[in-house]
This record gives sequence, C-alpha cells and structure tokens, in this order.
Amino acid sequence: MGAAEHSTFWLLYGHYGPTMSVEQFRAEFMPKLTMKTLQNWIARGDAPKPINGVVDVRDVATWWDGQRKQKTG
Repeated sequence: MGAAEHSTFWLLYGHYGPTMSVEQFRAEFMPKLTMKTLQNWIARGDAPKPINGVVDVRDVATWWDGQRKQKTG
C-alpha cells in the first residue's frame, strides 16, 4: 500500500470506522446519485461492492484512489 492509499484509508477509517453503510458512501462520494443509480453502478463494478449493506473502508479507499488516478492520468 503506497503513501496515498495509506492516507486515504486512514482518513476514512478515522471518520467512519472499519465499515460504512451504502448510504454513507453515497452521501460522501456521490451525493447527486439516487440509490437506484448507485446500485446499478455497484452491479457494474463501478463502485465498491457492499456486503449486507456495508462497505469495507479499505475497498472504498482503493476505489477512491483509482478514481483520482483516472482523472489525473
């Protein structure tokens, strides 16, 4: 895990703990999307996959860092 990924994980972990709900994920990263649209994104693999309605913040950190790299790369 590189420095940027480490930082993203610890920021999320400090704020949400080890998991965050799908609703928290949507509110934090995609507030303009409806839950139905977010569920479609998850089904396509465009967002971290939740287990029983919660997302591991490690998966969110990896996903977010990937989004940042796509925008800068």
